Amino acid sequence: MTGSDLGGLWSRRLTVRGIVIDPVDVLVDLAAAEAALWSWHAARTGVDPVTAADVGRREPLDGALARLTGATPAADDVAATRDRRTALHRLARRRRGAAALLRSIPTGRAAVWTTLTEEELAALERRARLRLPEARRCALPLDDTEGAAAFLAGLGAAPVEWLALESHPAGVARAARLGCRTVLVAPATGGADSRARSAAEAAGADLQVEDPALLSVTPDAAGLAVGVRRQARLLPGRRPQA
Repeated sequence: MTGSDLGGLWSRRLTVRGIVIDPVDVLVDLAAAEAALWSWHAARTGVDPVTAADVGRREPLDGALARLTGATPAADDVAATRDRRTALHRLARRRRGAAALLRSIPTGRAAVWTTLTEEELAALERRARLRLPEARRCALPLDDTEGAAAFLAGLGAAPVEWLALESHPAGVARAARLGCRTVLVAPATGGADSRARSAAEAAGADLQVEDPALLSVTPDAAGLAVGVRRQARLLPGRRPQA
């Protein structure tokens, strides 16, 4: 069976109760803004910019700064970095298909979890002109499986009944540990993106798509039927289940 056939099988057979989304780089492209932020931070502090960017993606801002410095960051440093992030997030761009995907999910069937704070998420929502789900868990580290499990439990469905849309291997791994079906949303280019896809595959992603436009959601009697277009890539780590 070819990759395209597998993609078609997955699209016909996957039904979930709800979809939980990390909007960072799934719905809104923040890659350039965050790279600029952590390059700026590295220049000020001398830390490795690649390490800073990875930690900054995994953790809420306060936690990222604490991990990078090995101590509780000074309030002035946190404020300066937060102000810089706010300014750079003006570079944010809505990803292709993001608004249509959100519109296709019925009220109460979608949720958001993110490392961003409530204030950062609200500002991003305004800049990208998106209407995100009301069910939200903000300032959640990508490695926090316990917090993610508690959030899903509060929404009334088991993790296995959720589809998680993630852009970082740590988010994929967390969702897979919980038992969620997982989709990696990442551009199909070389270099770091290829390494990210390999890491996400190892972490347990079911599928890779370049952008949200390659996903379709149709409500049916069993829940949400999630379809994928031919360009989507089924990853070999986990196979579709009825």
